[in-house]
Amino acid sequence: MEGTSRNGVNVEGATHKQVVDLIRAGEKELILTVLSVPPHEADNLDPSDDSLGQSFYDYTEKQAVPISVPTYKHVEQNGEKFVVSVSPTPSSNT
Repeated sequence: MEGTSRNGVNVEGATHKQVVDLIRAGEKELILTVLSVPPHEADNLDPSDDSLGQSFYDYTEKQAVPISVPTYKHVEQNGEKFVVSVSPTPSSNT
């Protein structure tokens, strides 16, 4: 998650533990902006815990990647419980 922002706090160069601590400190809402980078560049993103937390990665050329979280519901059928994905209903323009 390094190189992202969490609820308006830029965590670029932060360690994994620092980011996890920020997430845990949050309330019920998490706003997360994630930057997508090629795998060969990903090794530069996670500084070790003993580093000074400095990152020398340049994000100026990167673009945000939109993601969606699927909607799901809990269903019980014949005594069995399931979690199922709910497809959005197409809107009608009538």
